[in-house]
Amino acid sequence: MPLTHRKQPLRRLLTVHGIKITEAARFIGCTTSHLRSVISGHAYPSDLVREKLPELFHGLPVNIMFDPEHLEGEYTGPRGAERGGRRG
Repeated sequence: MPLTHRKQPLRRLLTVHGIKITEAARFIGCTTSHLRSVISGHAYPSDLVREKLPELFHGLPVNIMFDPEHLEGEYTGPRGAERGGRRG
């Protein structure tokens, strides 16, 4: 299913919890640009993002953070968006 390019519920969760995108990206271990693309609905979340976000929100399921179609697709972006890539 194609991306909807809609802001994802994750954005509101970050705001409510007072967490900046840069802080979340650092915690996850991904680039800020990848996380911004995911939040804006322009990219699927990487496996690392899907794995670490529930930890950031103390066990909140990842399906609460994204529209369903954003969890159906597979991340195919550059490797640098995950571990070992530039952050920020």
